[in-house]
Amino acid sequence: MRIEINSQEYKIFDINDDLVIYTKDLNEEIACSFFSVKLNKIALARNINAQQLEQLITDFNQNELIEQDLIKVRIIGGNDSPESSKYLEDIRTTLNGIDNNTNMIIGLDACKNIHPNSFELDGYHRGVRALD
Repeated sequence: MRIEINSQEYKIFDINDDLVIYTKDLNEEIACSFFSVKLNKIALARNINAQQLEQLITDFNQNELIEQDLIKVRIIGGNDSPESSKYLEDIRTTLNGIDNNTNMIIGLDACKNIHPNSFELDGYHRGVRALD
């Protein structure tokens, strides 16, 4: 099952072997991937605002089991523009407010132009990889 995430949206799923969530043509936009082996959930978000990000975490973790390293977050995309940098900082501030630390961020190459322009989350491998 392949599901595409577009700008200003997020989707959350239970991890399963045939699930692939992907986004493409990021350009200046920023995407965040989320996964938790403990919760058996995976999510992808693209250019969402702080309110959506807070809602995503609430939906992802309905039993409010927030603790260090429970949810892993990887952030990619953006460019070196002031807008991208501010958006990235807003994401980091929001995540820090939710988790009270930054241990949930396991990957951060946004705004550095080393990220793939398209990527996918493979539910089986529980990781992030560039689209071919």
